Order: sequence, then C-alpha cells, then structure tokens
Amino acid sequence: MTILEEMEAEAWHILTTIYTYQRLMEGLTNSSTRYELANQLVALNALLECW
Repeated sequence: MTILEEMEAEAWHILTTIYTYQRLMEGLTNSSTRYELANQLVALNALLECW
C-alpha cells in the first residue's frame, strides 16, 4: 500500500466517523424512550472509544 493509498484510507475513515457521529447526535434528540436514548449513548461511546 502506498502512502497516498494510506492517506486516502485514513481520510475516508475520518469522514465516515464524523458522519456517523453527526447521525448519532441527531438520534439523541429524537429518542422517544429511555431505551432508545441508552442505545444511542452506547453507540456514541463505542464510536468515540475507537477514535
């Protein structure tokens, strides 16, 4: 894998992480039950831990 390919892969990883983070944050405000809210918080925490 060349340096350019590694940079592209890392850029895509960053972009998809940001997109997922934004969707999860939107989901927090739309949670109708505490269980949905808890699921969103767990998913958000897992995403931030792997960052």
